[in-house]
Amino acid sequence: MIKETLPESIKYLSDVIGLTEALAIVALRGGSRISIHKRFDPDSWILEAIRKEPYEKLITHYSGENIEISTCAIAWKNIRNIDIINDFNAGLSKAELAMKHGFTDRGIRKLLARYQLLITDKKDTHDD
Repeated sequence: MIKETLPESIKYLSDVIGLTEALAIVALRGGSRISIHKRFDPDSWILEAIRKEPYEKLITHYSGENIEISTCAIAWKNIRNIDIINDFNAGLSKAELAMKHGFTDRGIRKLLARYQLLITDKKDTHDD
């Protein structure tokens, strides 16, 4: 669900280094252009975000290039919503969800209602 909402450039990056690693780079540098070294740099900020093996794949694939890192706003929103739904399913109250995720009670109710509608719609299409 998350990967489908990513821009093509980030989907491609995730194919090269992995989804978790790509999202770690997006979290740190989303909305900017980053330069990829031609050789392994043990002091690179990227190594603080991802493991050595994905970093080496990044260098092999993008050596010397500048790549645009999207903010991936829709994907982050989906990740947040999934976290809220998981917390709700784990037993947190709507008030607790609102406090934890910086929402109003009404915002949580609306999000959960949309989620419930999606589940209902999927069941209806599978029942035919």
